[in-house]
Amino acid sequence: MTLRYVDLSQNNFNRTVPTWLLENNTKLELLILMGNSFTGPLSLPSAPNSNVSLIDISQNKLQGQIPTNVCSAFPHLSLLFLSKNAFEGHIPPCLSGMKDLSTLDLSNNQLSGRVPEELITKSSLTILRLSNNNLSGHVLPVILNANGLSNLYLDGNNFSGEMANVDVSNSEFPTSLREINLGNNKFYGNLPRWMGNVSFLERLALSQNSFKGSIPMEFCNLNHWKFLDLSDNNLFGSIPSCFNTLNIGHVHLHGNRLSGPIPIAFYNISSLVMLDLRGNNLTGSIPKWIRTLSSLSSLLLKDNRFHVFSKRGQKQGRKNVWSFLYYQNDLRFVDLSQNNCSGTVPFWLLENNTKLEDLILKGNSFTGPLTLLSAPNSNVSSIDMSDNKIQGQLPTNICSTFPHLEQLFLSKNAFQGKIPPCLRNMSLLERLDLSNNGFEGSIPVEFCNLNNFKFLDLSENNLSGSIPSCFNPPNLEHVHLHINRLSGPLSLAFNKSTSLVTLDLSGNNFTGGIPKWIDTLSSLSVLLLKANHLQGRIPVQLCNLNSLSIIDLSQNRFSKIEYYSPSIEDESTLIMEGKMETDSFIYPGSYLEEVIGFTTKSGFYSYKGNILSYMSGIDLSCNNLTGHIPPELGNLSEIYSLNLSHNKLIGVIPSSFSKLQHIESLDLSYNNLSGEIPNQLVELNSLEVFSVAYNNLSGSIPEPKAQFGTFIENSYEGNPFLCGTILHKSCSKIDSPSTISNVSEDKGEDGLIDTYDFCVSFLVSYVVVLLTIFVHERIALLHLKPFFNYGNPLKSWVDLKGSDCCKWERVKCNTVTRRVIQLSLNSTKWQYNMDYWYLNASMFLPFEKLESLHLSENAIGGNLENEGRSFNLPLITSFVILFLYSLLEIKRLTKYLLKLTKNWSIIIYLCFAVTNYIVYKSGFQWLSRLTKLETLYFSGNSLKNNIMLYMRNLSSLKTLSLRYNLLEGKLIHIQELSNLKNLKSLDLSGNKIESISNKELNNLTNLNYLDLSYNKIESISNQGFQWLSRLTKLETLNLSGNSLKNSILFDMRNLSFLKTLRLSSNQLEGRLLHIQELNNLTNLSYLDLSGNRIESISNKGLSNLINLKKLDLSENQIESFQSPKDGGRKLELMHLEELNLNSNRFNNSVFTSLNKLLKLKTLSISNQLKGSIDTKDLDAFTSLRELNMRANELIDFVVHKGSNVSRNVEEIYLDYSTLNTNILQSIGVFVSLRTLSLYDCGLKGPLPNQGWCDLRNLEVLDVSGNTLEGVLPHCFSNLTALRVLDISRNHFQIPLSFAPFANLSNLKALLSNENKMVMEPSFYTSIPKFQLEVISLSKCITSQQLNRKLPTFLYYQYDLRYVDLSYNNFSGMVPTWLLENNTKLEDLILKGNSFTGPLTFSSALISNVSSIDISENKIQGQIPTGICSTFPHLSRLFLSKNAFEGNIPLCLSGMKDLSILDLSNNHLYGKVPEELITKGSLTILRLSNNNFSGNVVPSILKANGLQNLYLDGNKFSGELTNVDVSTFEFPNSLSDIDLSNNQLNGKLPRWIGNASFLLRLALSNNGFEGSIPMEFCKLNRLEFLDLSQNNLSGSIPSCFNLPNIEHVHLHGNRLKGPISLSFYNSSSLVTLDLRGNNLTGSIPKWIDTLSSLSVLLLKDNHFHGEVPIQLCKLYSLSIIDLSQNMLSGPIPSCLGNLPLPMKEKESLAAGFYLPFTEKDESTSIAMRKLERDINPYYPDSYLEEVIEFTTKSGFYSYEGNILVYMTGIDLSCNNLTGHIPPELGNLSEIYSLNLSHNRLIGVIPSSFSKLQQIESLDLSYNNLSGEIPNQLVELTSLEVFSVAYNNLSGSIPEPKAQFGTFIESSYEGNPFLCGTILHKSCSRTDAPSTGSYSLDDEGEDSLLDTYVFCMSFLVSYVVVFLTILVVLYINPYWRSVWFSFIGKCITTCRYSTMANFLAYHIFRQCD
Repeated sequence: MTLRYVDLSQNNFNRTVPTWLLENNTKLELLILMGNSFTGPLSLPSAPNSNVSLIDISQNKLQGQIPTNVCSAFPHLSLLFLSKNAFEGHIPPCLSGMKDLSTLDLSNNQLSGRVPEELITKSSLTILRLSNNNLSGHVLPVILNANGLSNLYLDGNNFSGEMANVDVSNSEFPTSLREINLGNNKFYGNLPRWMGNVSFLERLALSQNSFKGSIPMEFCNLNHWKFLDLSDNNLFGSIPSCFNTLNIGHVHLHGNRLSGPIPIAFYNISSLVMLDLRGNNLTGSIPKWIRTLSSLSSLLLKDNRFHVFSKRGQKQGRKNVWSFLYYQNDLRFVDLSQNNCSGTVPFWLLENNTKLEDLILKGNSFTGPLTLLSAPNSNVSSIDMSDNKIQGQLPTNICSTFPHLEQLFLSKNAFQGKIPPCLRNMSLLERLDLSNNGFEGSIPVEFCNLNNFKFLDLSENNLSGSIPSCFNPPNLEHVHLHINRLSGPLSLAFNKSTSLVTLDLSGNNFTGGIPKWIDTLSSLSVLLLKANHLQGRIPVQLCNLNSLSIIDLSQNRFSKIEYYSPSIEDESTLIMEGKMETDSFIYPGSYLEEVIGFTTKSGFYSYKGNILSYMSGIDLSCNNLTGHIPPELGNLSEIYSLNLSHNKLIGVIPSSFSKLQHIESLDLSYNNLSGEIPNQLVELNSLEVFSVAYNNLSGSIPEPKAQFGTFIENSYEGNPFLCGTILHKSCSKIDSPSTISNVSEDKGEDGLIDTYDFCVSFLVSYVVVLLTIFVHERIALLHLKPFFNYGNPLKSWVDLKGSDCCKWERVKCNTVTRRVIQLSLNSTKWQYNMDYWYLNASMFLPFEKLESLHLSENAIGGNLENEGRSFNLPLITSFVILFLYSLLEIKRLTKYLLKLTKNWSIIIYLCFAVTNYIVYKSGFQWLSRLTKLETLYFSGNSLKNNIMLYMRNLSSLKTLSLRYNLLEGKLIHIQELSNLKNLKSLDLSGNKIESISNKELNNLTNLNYLDLSYNKIESISNQGFQWLSRLTKLETLNLSGNSLKNSILFDMRNLSFLKTLRLSSNQLEGRLLHIQELNNLTNLSYLDLSGNRIESISNKGLSNLINLKKLDLSENQIESFQSPKDGGRKLELMHLEELNLNSNRFNNSVFTSLNKLLKLKTLSISNQLKGSIDTKDLDAFTSLRELNMRANELIDFVVHKGSNVSRNVEEIYLDYSTLNTNILQSIGVFVSLRTLSLYDCGLKGPLPNQGWCDLRNLEVLDVSGNTLEGVLPHCFSNLTALRVLDISRNHFQIPLSFAPFANLSNLKALLSNENKMVMEPSFYTSIPKFQLEVISLSKCITSQQLNRKLPTFLYYQYDLRYVDLSYNNFSGMVPTWLLENNTKLEDLILKGNSFTGPLTFSSALISNVSSIDISENKIQGQIPTGICSTFPHLSRLFLSKNAFEGNIPLCLSGMKDLSILDLSNNHLYGKVPEELITKGSLTILRLSNNNFSGNVVPSILKANGLQNLYLDGNKFSGELTNVDVSTFEFPNSLSDIDLSNNQLNGKLPRWIGNASFLLRLALSNNGFEGSIPMEFCKLNRLEFLDLSQNNLSGSIPSCFNLPNIEHVHLHGNRLKGPISLSFYNSSSLVTLDLRGNNLTGSIPKWIDTLSSLSVLLLKDNHFHGEVPIQLCKLYSLSIIDLSQNMLSGPIPSCLGNLPLPMKEKESLAAGFYLPFTEKDESTSIAMRKLERDINPYYPDSYLEEVIEFTTKSGFYSYEGNILVYMTGIDLSCNNLTGHIPPELGNLSEIYSLNLSHNRLIGVIPSSFSKLQQIESLDLSYNNLSGEIPNQLVELTSLEVFSVAYNNLSGSIPEPKAQFGTFIESSYEGNPFLCGTILHKSCSRTDAPSTGSYSLDDEGEDSLLDTYVFCMSFLVSYVVVFLTILVVLYINPYWRSVWFSFIGKCITTCRYSTMANFLAYHIFRQCD
């Protein structure tokens, strides 16, 4: 029998297509094979079959090309269906010649190329479907000639072109076309007007393209339209009003930017079924005529800007929902989501619409509690009220009210209480989402009865208890229970749930193991058990789950992975065979999407939608897994992420991992892996994150190509035997461990080594290794260098012939043996925000004579042992066998060793390798092998308590410092120090120690110094501190900064050997009764009780401290030393020499209670004395030498000649007082005075001519910071002993010759900043007798007559070390003679003058100069090349802000000491010498604002040692992404990079993510495009980022919440999308500037997590929604700019509670340094004074925070100190409604407030009168009413004020104070305002207030009658019209003029009227 019809569809048949059916049945006409699993390629019979008319092979798995013989094989084919396969290649052209072919469906394949033109234009096709392929080209002209074609589907391809530009003049519009789908392509431009000529078109889809502009009016010509889809484009403007002429049924316009109200266009379209206007900018209210759409079944208006209104008399609860809904009684589907509706939930919609099935209210502001109807509604199947503000409990009658409910979504509300058990009665319930609420209690056991359950999300609640064991619904697919408090084992919950796809139980307290029945979950795709307490083995049954794609078992306690026996396939071959098929739960109008959180690429990401379907990963990190990594894991070819870090895995990395072709993240760090990294891994082209850090790996790292060229040092750190370019460690053949196995591999007679030979050879080899180490410590130092060289402090450590390691920096050797005895590696890997790292302690093993090791401030977190290292005997054995494998006979041992010793580095390597493994298990205990080690400093690191364990065998130690680490709690391990019997000094200060076990410290009998300060110690043990009495040699005990109480003094009573006791900053308080316990401390010489709350001290308690020499009682509350309880006894400390009483409550009588302190030499008493002090009160202090009375409220100092104090006192400090200048007349009696300091004492007027001039022994005089004036008196020359003089910051007149100082022959330092230099008689030629070392004359010249002269005395100075002549307007040539005359000069500062000419230096060598600053002058010409040879040791060179031109001298790159070079703001050009960046010693290089060009990026990538690089404002060009980063080592020193304002372009480079040490990055004002790379999220230390003013697009990465980020500037780009989770929880963020982008969505509610935010700039975006109240929680906010957005709703009243503080962190942190000068005593004193004034300081970062803000009707930039004080809020140009909150008047510190261009109503709050600092207040363009409060005239700082264009009335404020400066424009547009400025008087009769009050009357006549109004208007209009007609009829001239005028209007006004109208309204909006 011959077949005619065959249908085998939907049977899952596989293998090849059975084309033999066609061969065997020649009469076959119809062949249907759709929906099977046939694979390809498709091969057809060669013989033709003319009977076949239909072939359907769609929905199979055919590959390859469509066979070209399909046309000849079936010549009469009519219908061909090949869709949903995997065909590729081109469409066979022969198809266009098949005359009978009417339907062709090739959709959903992988076809490419162009569509044959004849297929559309000349074929017989009526239906052509090519959707969802990769076809491209310009197809539009072809469509216009598609005669005969009725249905054309080309959606989902890559067709492009501008439809509006198609030349249609030669085209005949096809009359046959009925349907066209061109959606989801790449068309752009305006919508084509010619589309209106395709008159018979019924359905048109142009969605998901890039069309812009408005919808053409011509579209209204398509009278046959039934379906229109223009969604997801960029269309704007209004919807054409002519749409109501169409009989259209479906309109989809969502996802555009259409604006205006819903037009009358849709009025009375009875055929309209679907109207989708979601996601536009439509405004106004929903029109009442909407009910005329009688056929409308779906109305989607989500995410627009519609407003609602209330109607008087409406029922409560309906006031916030559109009124037209009240009249709807037949609704089936309601979606009101994302509209910010408020009030209670409108359940009346259910009452009125009994047939309602779906109610979607998500994303509003409905509040609660939730009250339901009493009557049941059996039709409701879906309710979504998620993301609202509903509170209270979930009502129990929800089950009876909605018995047939299938979907219930209540997530993201504020529900509380327990989950109602009645839910068991909702038998049809399929999906339940109660996540993100506050539900508590257990999961109801009744849930077990819900057999239809498919989706359950109870995550992020407070649920507790265990999961019911019966919970395994048969249809359950997705379960999310993460982040609750569920506990217990999993028991039988979910057992045999074969449909379960997702199981997320992470973040709970589950215990036990993973049940072995896990393999019954046969459909499981995602298993998330992260962060529980699960333990035991990972069961082998997981291997049976063939659908698993994501497994996260991290952060548990699993110990081992179970394996199949060898006869059974390993688990890894089964995992990942399938991808997750996400089930997107869609119901009308809402979308419930599966979201999976998974850690990968060093971050936590959320996966959903299509991305989730492709994601696969395994995370087993942070467990206790042991054993080898199974090589079978390499079979996971589809995996994207594999994390096995933080376990105890051993063995090698499987080379099979090279088969993981899709892997993006591979983390094997923190294990015990060994061997080499397989080179095959370089084949992993998708790998983005790779880490093998902290293992025992060795050999060369993989070749840095492809992705491995992007990995930096931290991917490999912690593996001491790895080598490679990135690790700064070469891998020569002879250094490679692989050479060991290849040396002398001769084969003797014996195939294996004899046991005896083996042992002997190993012993000899090991001895040789150890001996060699003693001699070659140099190689070991080079091995240390990469680990301790941040910022290049070890630059002298070079591997060059002749380099003596004993002369290297931070290395000290024994002068005889040349062995290293001291290593000072402190602060060599430190950065203040650096993450801690683990030290490989064995690297120090070669230094066996080491006596002192300094490792402080290096962020060390411990030894590698701390991460799970242990002794590994098999690994050691395998190493030894490898080492000796080539020694086949013992007789070859000698020859082998000789070969081996030719290169000593391999000896070192072998020794490290063997020793490392032998001692690893002991961690830091290897130091016990260094028998000479006496000093060990680990302070300022991140070490924890267990560090004590590793110190126990360091018996040689004498000094141990662990201060400022992470020691905390009770130090149980301190007993491990008991073996350190030689220990003399122990420092544990600056930790968080609470108590110490004292059992074993008794053995530290030699302990001399113990520092436990600044911890949290209250006691050491139950015995207190008495155990210290056994430490008989203890002399210094420091317990400051703890929490010790008064009783501590009792514990000190037996420490009779103590000499120093410090108890400052504790909790000692009140009267110290126990102070007498210190009487036994007869040896005590220093007692510190400062910083407590002591009120009085018993003098008896201190009487026996006969050796006490220093007593510090400062910062307490002591009023007196004499007490009635002591019998008025005075303080008697006969040997006391130094007493500090600062900051107590003493008065002037304190001196009488101290008059028995006969040997007192130093007395300090500040912050308490008032009035005058009589020196008679001090006369008892016969030995007093220093008197410090700073910061008192002294007015006078009464001095008596001949008193003891006047004869003996040598130093007096009265700074920060308020003294009378007359004190200088009497102070001359202090004949022994050597130092007098009167800084900032309020001295005024001229200096007296007597008194102070008698101080002939005075050496240091400081009168700076006062307002002294006039010339220095002649008697000033009497101070011949003066060495240091500081008269800065006064108003002295200093002659240019400095004659008053000429006789001061001992003067060494003169500081005279900020005084005035004056002319003197020309005959004065005196030569000064002094030779200064320090001269500082900054900011002195004020007279224009002096602008050309330097002080003449400088010509006679020859011993200067430091010269500062900055900011004096000196001119002429640069005085280089200062350098020639002063050969010891180190620092020369000439900045801020007017020096000109080319810069010339002497050819003579000047070797002492270290710093030259000639910036901010007018020097021209080139930078002299001789500068390098003249100043060979120059360290800092500043030549900025001059007019230098030419190239940078090449010699600068060879200056070994040059650390800072600033050539910015000149006219330099050319290329930057590469060596300057790569090979120089520079740490700061600033070349900003010049004309440099070229591609500088390769040089930057080799900038080792450079910290700050500023290249902004130049002409550098090129693409950063074009750099081959595989050939570079990323510099780990760079912290600042500024490349802004250049000509760089292309995409932002991903490799910047590897610059892990970067703190500040500025790339603004370039031409960068594309998106912000995800790799930027790796910059964990980044503080400042500026990418503004580029062309960046895409969204901000959601991972962009860097832990230390402070300032982010992204303004002026094209970024789009919502902020989502970008910056979430960035608590350090100070500035966030996102202005001028295309960001959408609402301002996120998590904004309050940005707790440090001070500046928020979101201006000019597309944000909508309300201003979130969470902004009110940001108490650091000072500038807010939300203007020019689409924000709506009221202004949060809580904004008035913002304190608007001054910005503390606004400017970038800029440290400063003082130029170093070799100092004697005089110079040292002077430099300390300069340090106090911060005059010659320079910033270590030049990046400055700049904030742009609109205020005072202008756009201003704020920076520096001005920015600190700026505060403002700008909410203008939005759609804000409601009243202005009166609370805004509380913003007393605000300077600018702009609320203009909104829709605000109500009155101006009178509370605004409290805005005393405000300078700009703009309330214009609103709907404000009422009068302007007269209280505003009190705003005396107001400069700009506007209330224009409102509805204000009454008189304007009285024109006084600032209101007298405002003109008419401040008030215009308010017709009812009156006042003099407005030229409108304010009589009572004209007052509009009467009218306004009448409107509030509620009588019958309160409103104008509508009928009266209409009639009066009509009569008036008729009268005017008739009058015009009569006049024109009577006068013919006027008639001709009139008609001529009308003619012109018709031709001109027609085009201008609309433009003027639009311009007027645009003017009222914002630019």
